[in-house]
Amino acid sequence: MGPSLVFRRAGVAVAALALLAACGADGGTETPPADAVSFGTTSTTLSDDDPPVVIGGAPGADGHRPVRLNPKAWDGVATRIDDENPDDRFHELHSEGHDNFWFGVELHEKGPGWTGELGLFATDCIGAGICVRFDPDGGAGPTPPLLAGPTGEVDVEQLDGGYVLTFRNLIFTREDTVTYRVDTVVIDTT
Repeated sequence: MGPSLVFRRAGVAVAALALLAACGADGGTETPPADAVSFGTTSTTLSDDDPPVVIGGAPGADGHRPVRLNPKAWDGVATRIDDENPDDRFHELHSEGHDNFWFGVELHEKGPGWTGELGLFATDCIGAGICVRFDPDGGAGPTPPLLAGPTGEVDVEQLDGGYVLTFRNLIFTREDTVTYRVDTVVIDTT
């Protein structure tokens, strides 16, 4: 059998919660939405009716400008397994249908720190092969997707028959020192 690529689109099956926080310099090109509010760092349950992304205006007590992602309101999560190169098979997931932001994940099975098993792992692109990216402006401005630092973690709960991944403490830093933090995001495409 030859190489294969598998694409799945999960719309309604996406259940997730994400809290992002932005901290650091106020420079940059993003403008907080008019309905920006301070979310703090406490997780709340989001529904399909909540916006897919909201970037808060004023920093919270921890100095972060809060940003909330709501994958329940995304048009879906695109998934793909790339096994064309057996030495670099990887799983890819990313947000769908929104021009004002982008969130994506690559899980490389030959890590070196992750080799395709379930469990808790660092979001260390170089050390673990788990690359998590966030683009706060969806490519509309000068910001390319930002890579999460190695201090975050992902709980890989399911890979077969859909994905269940829980991310915590993701830190994304822009060149102008604006830092985004994802407190928690759960991607469930089952």
